[in-house]
Amino acid sequence: KIDFIKSFKGKKVVIYGDYDVDGIMSTSILVYTLKKLDFDVGYFIPSRYEEGYGLNASRVKQFKEKGYSLIITVDNGIAAFDEIDLALKEGLEVFVIDHHEAKETLPLKEDKIIHQFVSHYVDYNISAAFLSLLVSYGLLNEYDPYLTSLAAIAVISDMMPLKEANIALLRQGITNIRRYKFLPLKYLFEANSNKPIKDIDEDDISYNIVSP
Repeated sequence: KIDFIKSFKGKKVVIYGDYDVDGIMSTSILVYTLKKLDFDVGYFIPSRYEEGYGLNASRVKQFKEKGYSLIITVDNGIAAFDEIDLALKEGLEVFVIDHHEAKETLPLKEDKIIHQFVSHYVDYNISAAFLSLLVSYGLLNEYDPYLTSLAAIAVISDMMPLKEANIALLRQGITNIRRYKFLPLKYLFEANSNKPIKDIDEDDISYNIVSP
């Protein structure tokens, strides 16, 4: 699956995300990763009010006109049968990274889908940002501390079950935020809290990063 993404280096790739925190974290993780590898990568976050959730036909056609070769959906796509079919007919490739419910019939072959159950990773829900982090690891051969922190935020925002891998990710993300004090997160957190970021905990992520 990772080799499939690598095969598009030198071609235009677009990340199609979602407007909630998990979707934005997922998009950020993938864009950051692919830019680090010198991919020609763009991204699109749909408007909750104008376009709603998920890939849509008008954007597929726009991506075709802009010369993109690969659409990677994050936090959506597992049920976008018509839109993915259109993209394939337009000559675009599609790769889906999604944690939402997967039907018995899938819009693509399993080798082009990253999903916690379809891909047989775990038997409980994990966020799309966590799945995107796994893809990032496969591409970079390391868990980038900043990207790990972004994925940890999505554990809270999407109310993932606090067990096993989700707990491990959340703990590591908080450790990284405290240690590295990433400027984007520092500014966001300290704008909404009187605490220094070195003391951040899971409640602070919920109330001072996710909720604002």
